[in-house]
Amino acid sequence: MTVCAKCGQPVEFRFMDGRPIPLHFEGGCSGSQGATGGERVRKSDESSCIRTKCPKCSDAVFFIRHNGGKVWIDPPLGPPWYRHGCMDMAGQSASSGPGQRTSIVDAGLIDELGEREGIITGVVKISEISEDRRRTLLTIEVGEADDLVILVKGGADSFVGKIVIVDGPKRLIFCANERRFAFSIPNTLSVPKAFIDAGIDLPEPLGSSKARKLRSSIEPSLPGELTDKQRQLLVKYKSQGGGGKWKLPSLLQLIAILKGNEKDEAAHLAAVMILEKAEKHGDCSHAAELAKLLSPARRENLRAWFARFSPISVDISRKQHKAHFFKSAKGERKSFDLPAARRTPFYKLASR
Repeated sequence: MTVCAKCGQPVEFRFMDGRPIPLHFEGGCSGSQGATGGERVRKSDESSCIRTKCPKCSDAVFFIRHNGGKVWIDPPLGPPWYRHGCMDMAGQSASSGPGQRTSIVDAGLIDELGEREGIITGVVKISEISEDRRRTLLTIEVGEADDLVILVKGGADSFVGKIVIVDGPKRLIFCANERRFAFSIPNTLSVPKAFIDAGIDLPEPLGSSKARKLRSSIEPSLPGELTDKQRQLLVKYKSQGGGGKWKLPSLLQLIAILKGNEKDEAAHLAAVMILEKAEKHGDCSHAAELAKLLSPARRENLRAWFARFSPISVDISRKQHKAHFFKSAKGERKSFDLPAARRTPFYKLASR
């Protein structure tokens, strides 16, 4: 298996204009700054990409505010991305003449992309990432009345507030200043009418029912946006903590909305309950359900923890996690060690 040298996550290399580009299919590149814990929805209120007029010469320009900076760009919003001659990055008069026009991206990227159609530039305003970091919805301002909303395979929440390049024909998205890490785009959710009218090649849009189902699976873990059931569970946990009496299905629902240490502690409580149920009733199916609610690193810890203290084997190598009882070649099943499991939090166990 090939892994990213920057974050250690599994990657698959695709060649883009003769260069190998690592695609993160199992989650975002944790070597870059992104959302962690319960920050599943991130917004950048300061970022924008709009059509406007130059405050000096009144010519049509695109004004981009991104990642703490700003820039004015001459139309069109794509290669070669020339800065508007009247303004520099700080908004002061530029002394350079027409022969000294500069681009917002380096010459290497322009050479790679060439003058192909379907290259879209914009600024990511919102990212909505799934709990398992396998999917991200990105809302991108592209200088049109409507935003471009795309589905990305992997954790692309680190793109918030940055200028991104969407390569429609190749179904890829990457940051303008960090193109080593590209993500694939399987579908779109919303495309500006201008792009449709222009016939820009973009991934197939999701149907309305599939789009609703997707958005329902990517929920922000903010108290104001929880369901009534989730609020009740959260209130109970805040008042009783792990010392309260919990039914396993309710505890699993709670874990889905907790974050940080609270999520770890509740998940350990659920893991112990799963062992107790498995030993008493021979049912370990909830082990796979719990694994789905955890980050990739925590899933590996949980897998190792079950293997050490029980005969439960959790397969986390597939999208559909599975759990079963492992038996030796002689048909013997390993015994449960509940006392040791209770006093050894799975999230503190070094995975093997």
